[in-house]
Amino acid sequence: SFIKLSNGMRHLAFMLRLQFPGRFKHGSKEFAVAISSGDYPHVHLNKIPHVGGKAPVLHFGSIFRDERLYPNMVAMPMPGLHIDCFTEWAHHKYVCMALRPLTGTPSPDGELAFGEEL
Repeated sequence: SFIKLSNGMRHLAFMLRLQFPGRFKHGSKEFAVAISSGDYPHVHLNKIPHVGGKAPVLHFGSIFRDERLYPNMVAMPMPGLHIDCFTEWAHHKYVCMALRPLTGTPSPDGELAFGEEL
């Protein structure tokens, strides 16, 4: 949905500014990136600028398992909880509570939960 995509863009902009503060300030060169979001990739390849190949497309949502189908697609966190947790990591350097193991005592810096632990 548009709300999920705009939330993802807000978080992406925050993380980019946090990681590259000198790049995103008044007078900086233009920054343009192809963005997609949804349950399946839906970007028209003929509308993406080409510079020595296809421009990368940041896709917030499910992507194809076979990367040969869409080789320039870059998997991004799912809108909602996932992108919120990426932002929390970028800002505070610890894993959000939603992605920590439910059992045991998590470390103060956070630790990532896997599969059967969720």
